[in-house]
Amino acid sequence: MANATDVQTWSWSFQNGTPNVSSSQSPIVIYNTAGVDSVTLIVSNIAGSDTLVMYNYITVNGPPTVTLSALPSVCIDAAPFTLSGGSPAGGIYTDMLSAVTANTFNPNTAGAGTDSIYYTYTGTCGTTTATQAIQVNALPVVTVDYVSAGISIICEFASAVTLSGGSPAGGTYSGTGVFSNTIGSGTPGTFAITYTYTDVNGCTNSAFDSITIEDCPGVHQLTMDNEITIYPNPANGAFTIASTNTKIENIKVVNLLGEEILAVTPNNQSTIINNQFTKGIYFVQVTDANKNIINKKIIIQ
Repeated sequence: MANATDVQTWSWSFQNGTPNVSSSQSPIVIYNTAGVDSVTLIVSNIAGSDTLVMYNYITVNGPPTVTLSALPSVCIDAAPFTLSGGSPAGGIYTDMLSAVTANTFNPNTAGAGTDSIYYTYTGTCGTTTATQAIQVNALPVVTVDYVSAGISIICEFASAVTLSGGSPAGGTYSGTGVFSNTIGSGTPGTFAITYTYTDVNGCTNSAFDSITIEDCPGVHQLTMDNEITIYPNPANGAFTIASTNTKIENIKVVNLLGEEILAVTPNNQSTIINNQFTKGIYFVQVTDANKNIINKKIIIQ
């Protein structure tokens, strides 16, 4: 057997190495493929040779395995958020559209469309990058036109009006006097009524237009007239005056000559008039708690 001090030749064999053989005493070998490799050395001198085989002697580690989970789609107006889903932890995120800063993605900077998100991790044996696409959805185009819908002007004491004119269909209305997509009577004025719509991507947008509530005397009077009833009419004697909405504050009964023959202040919603009027036609003036004055006619038989 040759001694180390008098070795004259070296013959190396390196499994999967580059070079895979060498006659140098101290060769430099590069491994490009991850795995566990064996090494063989044959030394010789004038006395002979000796062979050493070291099985599974060199472990070659490859670059890190890096993954990035699928990314959810977002709306363009979503707040910037910290990216996640990259593994192993400790890497950095970048993107194609310069919408990532310090691992935070800004949908508005990316704009509507598809951006590529890169997750890069550096280990002891190299750097690996994983990629996923992220979809940024635009907001729906929303419009509302109360003029075309025929409801831009409504009367103060009109019945509740179902709101329409918003597009795309299926949204909701909100604003002063709005309840369950209807607008009821309210104080006269002009009000911005908003139409809000959310699309299939969960993105929401709004538009607004104005609705004017006007004091329409004719409609007001008709509404008040309908709230006051006198029965029976014609009456043979006693009759009842009733309000469906508010208390009756004052009642005056006047004959055809304009003479006031009765004045009462019931302060309730229903009053029985039991005075013995002579047969004829009488006018009844009712003042409710809101100071509305309603004129009615009663016939006494």
